[in-house]
Amino acid sequence: MARWGFIVLIVSLLLSLPLRARAETSVGIGNDVVHSTDTYAFILRHDFREYRIGTSFMYWNGSEGPDGAITAEYIIGKKRLNLNLGAAYIFERSDLNGTHFNYSLGASWSPGKHLRLQFTHFSNGHNKYNMGWNFIGVLYRF
Repeated sequence: MARWGFIVLIVSLLLSLPLRARAETSVGIGNDVVHSTDTYAFILRHDFREYRIGTSFMYWNGSEGPDGAITAEYIIGKKRLNLNLGAAYIFERSDLNGTHFNYSLGASWSPGKHLRLQFTHFSNGHNKYNMGWNFIGVLYRF
């Protein structure tokens, strides 16, 4: 129960970030397209373009069970096309990720003012459980 309280606290903090700084907020859904194709995700993302920093919260559920992640990433690129490189904390360990701490690698494209298409990969890079998560998402940008 304490773990879910922590998750609610983190989501609340992420939701309040745009109020404290000029951030681009995106909300959407995603799907793991490689190892766990029955896994669907809710995605909340904030990009602080002035500082080239992005943060996100993801919650997913599928055959591996419910899980989620919090990320902090460095943004490379312009407003329409980005590469993201950073760290992710995944709440539950599974056969796809044997650790809580992972790297986050992503790419996104914004073909219009409110649409964002993104690919996100989480992996630990060293553990024998290193298949990783591979999400393709469609997000609405505010």
